[in-house]
Amino acid sequence: MSANIEVRTMRTSDGIKEIASFFSTQPEWHNLGEVFDAPLTSVDAIKACHADYEVSKQPLVALSPELLTMVENGDYINAQMLKDLIVDGTVATMRTDRHETLGIVGDTYGVVQNTDAFKFIDELCSGGSNAPCIESAGVLGHGERVFITAKFPEPIRLAHKDNDLVNMYIVFTTSHDGKGAVTAMVTPIRVVCNNTLNMAFAHNSGRWNCRHSSKVHDRLFNIAEATRSLKLYDVYKAEFEERMAQLAKIHLTDKDMEKFAVRSLVADDVWKTYVNSEYNLNSEDISAKARNQVTLALESIYGGIGQKELETNTALHAYNGLTFYLDHVARNKEDEKQFNSIMIGTAYAKQQRGFEHLMSLAV
Repeated sequence: MSANIEVRTMRTSDGIKEIASFFSTQPEWHNLGEVFDAPLTSVDAIKACHADYEVSKQPLVALSPELLTMVENGDYINAQMLKDLIVDGTVATMRTDRHETLGIVGDTYGVVQNTDAFKFIDELCSGGSNAPCIESAGVLGHGERVFITAKFPEPIRLAHKDNDLVNMYIVFTTSHDGKGAVTAMVTPIRVVCNNTLNMAFAHNSGRWNCRHSSKVHDRLFNIAEATRSLKLYDVYKAEFEERMAQLAKIHLTDKDMEKFAVRSLVADDVWKTYVNSEYNLNSEDISAKARNQVTLALESIYGGIGQKELETNTALHAYNGLTFYLDHVARNKEDEKQFNSIMIGTAYAKQQRGFEHLMSLAV
């Protein structure tokens, strides 16, 4: 199951085929799913990525040892035998088209159907010629998570260079296994190397979250609230351009680049050790693992995809190289974990730490 995209075995007129639950308007590295030559409507998109299934909450039963033995032996069990064994306060989320359990959640968990998820992103994308268009969507795992990306029509041009473009997207994701909130975020993706540049600004997080509570639908369809939280699009774009311009003007020595890599990647105690050793990466108090991380990050900064398009030894050059390292070199083996790491987890935190370090140099 490459990239953790769901792959369904289906009978077609040409025989049995494996069909990926994914579509995009651009060819993707994993070569899965259909490729369309234009953005799709939400109705077409949900069919294109095979997300047209529903999820329900079903009661859980704790089998006694005797009943478990009966089940294993194929003996007859009636409903009365199970009635008193239903677990209070906990239910299973079930994919109804094939009766497959996706997760175990509390009984107040609010299920967000895939159709509602697509309607939400469709509402956000209905603002006229400057609104984003749905560009890709997919189902992960066995249907535990659905994601949608919508692209804004106008890219950001850094430093007025036509070859240095940043596309802006809304990424929306929801889960059915109890392991994540409903999340929508504005995020820029560099065209040249497809790096995710997730930057949290002091007054503009570009992110909207909603827990799967019993009130999830009330918040999900409060588009005005989501729009305010995401600060679509001009505020984010203006602040992003300003920050990128600042980074492009900061020039660093090779030693500064090493300091940046160390500050971004290692824990605070290791950073203090590095500082106390007078910035000696080869200090015996710094582990080989930490040194290797920094070495690989510096290799990505100086030789990663897209780095030759940027002026060498600027803060922008450093930051873009760091995102390449975190997105493509120091990646998780499981792509869903990698997605989470980049968007909200460890890789995201390291990018923020590196960004804050670089911005401190501009003062």
